[in-house]
Amino acid sequence: MKKYLGMALAMALVMPSGFASAEVLKNLKVGGALDFQANSVRNLADFSNIAYDRVGDAVTRVMLNTSWDLTDDIHANVSLVKNDRAWGTKGGGGQIGGGQAQAITADGNNVLGSVYVQQANVKIDKFAGQVDATLGRQYFGETGDLVIYYGPKNVYGLYVTAIDAFRVDWANDMIGFSGLAGKTTGNAIGAATGNDVDVRGFDLSVKNLPVKVTASLWNQVTHRVAGTTYQPNDHLYVYSLKAKAEAMGANVGAQFAGNFGENRTATAARLYRGWAFLADAGYKADVSGIAAFSPWLQFGYGTGDQGQSPKNHGFTAIASDFRPGIINGRFNASGNRSINDAVAANAASTVGLNNRVIYGAGLKVTPAAAEKLVVGLGLWDYSLQTITQVQANGEAYNKHLGYEYGLTLDWNHSENVKYGVGAARFMPGRRTNGLNAGTTSAPVSLMFADLSLKF
Repeated sequence: MKKYLGMALAMALVMPSGFASAEVLKNLKVGGALDFQANSVRNLADFSNIAYDRVGDAVTRVMLNTSWDLTDDIHANVSLVKNDRAWGTKGGGGQIGGGQAQAITADGNNVLGSVYVQQANVKIDKFAGQVDATLGRQYFGETGDLVIYYGPKNVYGLYVTAIDAFRVDWANDMIGFSGLAGKTTGNAIGAATGNDVDVRGFDLSVKNLPVKVTASLWNQVTHRVAGTTYQPNDHLYVYSLKAKAEAMGANVGAQFAGNFGENRTATAARLYRGWAFLADAGYKADVSGIAAFSPWLQFGYGTGDQGQSPKNHGFTAIASDFRPGIINGRFNASGNRSINDAVAANAASTVGLNNRVIYGAGLKVTPAAAEKLVVGLGLWDYSLQTITQVQANGEAYNKHLGYEYGLTLDWNHSENVKYGVGAARFMPGRRTNGLNAGTTSAPVSLMFADLSLKF
């Protein structure tokens, strides 16, 4: 903070005097977060006590967010993120007696080469007289969303995603609208277009009703130009209808999403025809002098590709952040490590609802004697929706990937500080059991500690 203010003071001294320079850092706000995650997990990659694969590390993520007014109706926003280093790993500083230190130099192994600009945008109020517009690299969506989310994630490695986009927002007392057009993959200036990925779409919400309803339509285009041979673009469309209601301590939510468009990332052209359904329900009951009890239920169903050439029946999202479970929620195919990543054809990890049937149930308890403590119990079951592979004897493989259960203890220290510990176990199902010849699979075991500090 002191260094940043020092930089601001230096800028003020060297810039010419006048109205423009006085407005550069108007209404400056500096904030961010420090997130800590420690994991001790074994048998993650291959479910085998023979290989006995383990992960045991601690990772810290630092996010610094700055915003200020360039003018009365133009606002700037910049976010810096550093999350590349696990505790105990060596930096490149060469400091005597400190082999794990990271020097402040500009190569990729040290601090200056490992701090990334995840947000860099400007917001214009009443763009074209009607909407608020945000232009540049930015976060978008809500954590855990089934269809689209770009932003900080609490997965193993604490990584962050963002999108380069132009966004517009408009709202009144009844209706809210957000539209976005951007790019997640691109080529260098002047390079031939090939495999660029464009994302565009909108969310339309109706508010202040007993049921909040959000309708969405998103389109992802993957450009297919390789050498001099023309290949048609891949067009994925995702439509979604989401509803949520709360009353008398109960909450219920449901979402239906589906695909259409032309799947052309493979040699043969196919049609996107997948769909998914997600439902949640919960209830909070306060028992005076004892505790607050909050049971919850979850069900997810997503179609899988049946291998028929004309149609791709697997539900495909734009950038799903739906990661149920504790072990599965941290270790999945979108992170740095995933459940059973040593046997890709039988991977048990789940992100989104492509070819998945998921059941979840749990209970959260806040004792009256310790109102900052939340004790959580959870159970999740994972299966494939469909399967086309067969064994050597011609019989189909079992669809059951496994189930997991876990216990969490969270302490809400204050509005800005939260920490907790927990343990979980993932039990391989018949689909993933005995993957190594002559062995039976061992469960995945996890113990973890987390801390989140906002400033």
